[in-house]
Amino acid sequence: MYEAGKLLGQIHSFSPSSNAYNLLDYDVYDFNELEVEESMEAIIQHADNAGVEIDTELKTKLLESVASQQELYHAGLPHVSTPHDFKANNLVLIPEPYLIDPDNATWIPRIFDLALALLLFHNEHEEAPDQIFTIDEWALFLKGYKEYIVLTDHEKGYWDKAKQHVFLDEVMWLMAEYEEDWQNSSQQKLFNSLIRVVMDSAAYKLI
Repeated sequence: MYEAGKLLGQIHSFSPSSNAYNLLDYDVYDFNELEVEESMEAIIQHADNAGVEIDTELKTKLLESVASQQELYHAGLPHVSTPHDFKANNLVLIPEPYLIDPDNATWIPRIFDLALALLLFHNEHEEAPDQIFTIDEWALFLKGYKEYIVLTDHEKGYWDKAKQHVFLDEVMWLMAEYEEDWQNSSQQKLFNSLIRVVMDSAAYKLI
């Protein structure tokens, strides 16, 4: 976890201060309430079909995220050039960490990329744990990351909203679109772990 965090910190530290490589500029700030309603219907149906009970208050959190989109858009958060797909199945860790499959490279708020690593680091990896980082693992990851990056107070102030927004953008569709994932016990547990964290993510801090 520490070495993986260091690698993401290195990647972010190498980013120019502007979008010098003309990467896709992240602009996903246009979710609406209907999309949340439709996605939640699909998620609840998939969970029911799999015999899994989920916290339906998730919809309230997602609607909060919809309401916060423009605030995040205008927040002036530091951006980075990043592969934007930093997760275990895209990393080779031995003899030292390096990243493969960087084809999602994006110019994006730095804490959005960090939130994506928090939420989906273990997704799609057959041997990964069936939950997101533990608090201790996240602390190790962040310790490695901070070897190269000093996060601003401004970023720390928007961290909770950033986590919710990334869930809205990256996790909601994953749960809604892939019904077969709900039939996989490990993925079910990961989804429930993600829901628990987005409902109360206060323990996953940037300090």
